[in-house]
Amino acid sequence: MEKSMNRRNWLKSSAFLAGGITFFSGSINQLVAKPVARTLEKKVTEESIILGAPAELKARLNANENPFGPSEKAKKAAMDALNTSYQYPMKYTRELAQKIADYEGVKLENVLMDAGSGPLLLAAAMYYSKKEGSNIVSGDPTYASLPRDASDFNTTWNKVPLTADYKLDLDAMEKR
Repeated sequence: MEKSMNRRNWLKSSAFLAGGITFFSGSINQLVAKPVARTLEKKVTEESIILGAPAELKARLNANENPFGPSEKAKKAAMDALNTSYQYPMKYTRELAQKIADYEGVKLENVLMDAGSGPLLLAAAMYYSKKEGSNIVSGDPTYASLPRDASDFNTTWNKVPLTADYKLDLDAMEKR
C-alpha cells in the first residue's frame, strides 16, 4: 500500500533526510580534503607533490591553506568573539567600513564590504567592463573569478604567463 503524503510522513522523511545529511557531511568533508590522483605520465597525488615540494611551499593553495597558520592575535580575537558568534555581524559592518575608511583616508562611500570575495569581484568585473574595448589583465594561471565574470560582459581577458620561476610578470602586465 502506497503511503500518502501527510504532515506526519513528511516530518518523518525530513527528519531522516536531515539525519542522513548530518551523518554523511563529516564523511564528505574528509573525502573532499583527501588528495586527488591526477593522471599525467604517471599518477601524481597532491600528497606526493606536497612531500616533494620545498619546505616553504607545503600548503595546498587550491584549498586556501595557509602554511603559517593563524597568528596569536587572530587566535585571541577568535576566542574573544566566541561568546557572540551566534549573531550575524551586520550591525558591525558599517563600523568596520568607517574604521577602514578612516585608516585609508577615504570617504565611507568608497569602501565596499561583503561576506566574501565573489560578489566584490563580480562588481569589479561589471565596473571595469563598462567601457567598450576594455580588458582585464591578470597572471595565468590565476584565481579566475574576476576575469571569467568580466568575459561575461564582453571584456577581454588578457592573460600574462608566469615567469620561468613561477612569479607574476609585473612588467609584462603593466605593458598590456
